Amino acid sequence: MSSPAPARVARTTITRHPVEGDHTHNPCHSRPVPAARPAAGVNSAGPDSARPVDVRRIFPVVVPQDHCPVQFTDTGFRAETATVTLNQKMRCAFTHHSDMVSVRTVDRLGLGLGELWRRAAMNLIDSAWTSGGTTFFYRNACALTGQDTCGLQIASPGGRSVAWLAHPESFTMLSQWASTKLGGDLFWYAPDPRQLVVVPAAADQTVVHSWARRTVKNAPSQALTDQPMVYSLGFPVPRGW
Repeated sequence: MSSPAPARVARTTITRHPVEGDHTHNPCHSRPVPAARPAAGVNSAGPDSARPVDVRRIFPVVVPQDHCPVQFTDTGFRAETATVTLNQKMRCAFTHHSDMVSVRTVDRLGLGLGELWRRAAMNLIDSAWTSGGTTFFYRNACALTGQDTCGLQIASPGGRSVAWLAHPESFTMLSQWASTKLGGDLFWYAPDPRQLVVVPAAADQTVVHSWARRTVKNAPSQALTDQPMVYSLGFPVPRGW
């Protein structure tokens, strides 16, 4: 089998136009997408660190379902990591700079977990915003699989591509955009928190699934799932292989 040609990285944007009701319209799809409203800055002494916490700097991160580290405050209290379950394989956790956000921090900020989840998703969406719209980078997935592949590897500013699966708002935007590139039903692969591939569901999945299995096997501590996932009501739902 011949080696695939070098994959070129392309940049694409979703231009957002204001419409009635404080929504923005994604021209790639007829469904209105809620606007990314700037989160109000909240400075509070975090229980896990002396560093003040700014809600605008909290971002989602996808972690394995069994990844639930316990941190300790400066005074020795347990500080469990705040997470939201996405599916049977993955959770959404939150980072503030290099720190994981704990349940105690959420309480100190005066936010419910659901509100923090929403604000973190809006921060993620805003981080990809440019003057031309919301920006994604993509290239043929052969750059990862090493073989000809009909799917795309997706990246976003800040290296948070898999985090776009962590909330229905962001995953809906990403799914709508991917549908304009590949059409029809899609399978999503996120074997670890750093790599995201999307493939038409009707295509042969053998090459991409083999890559996902290798990735999971080579780094089990960071593994998410080697199963393809589908978009369902804003959530990534694994499909059996």
